[in-house]
Amino acid sequence: MTVDRDAMESARAETERTRDNALPEDSLSRPNRRHSRVYSVRLSEDEHGAVKELAAEQGIPASTLIRSWIVERLRARSDDSLETRVERLERLVMPRGPAW
Repeated sequence: MTVDRDAMESARAETERTRDNALPEDSLSRPNRRHSRVYSVRLSEDEHGAVKELAAEQGIPASTLIRSWIVERLRARSDDSLETRVERLERLVMPRGPAW
């Protein structure tokens, strides 16, 4: 695998340059930014292009779009999600299924 060091440095510099920029009103807030962790993900050129295009359509940085997808998925799996609460209630009300 070839590493494009210039592209990596450019991306790092852009991230550092814009790190304190305000996010759009409809984006996720980051109140604990200094305690956050950074992950790297591998995307194909097509995937990368699609993410950039979707982010541009929404007027947000690609990293914000990706972060919002992760947060949405985590919230969906949370024990406090509506789906989980309904399943838990069904087990309590009908622990062995219908009794007919």
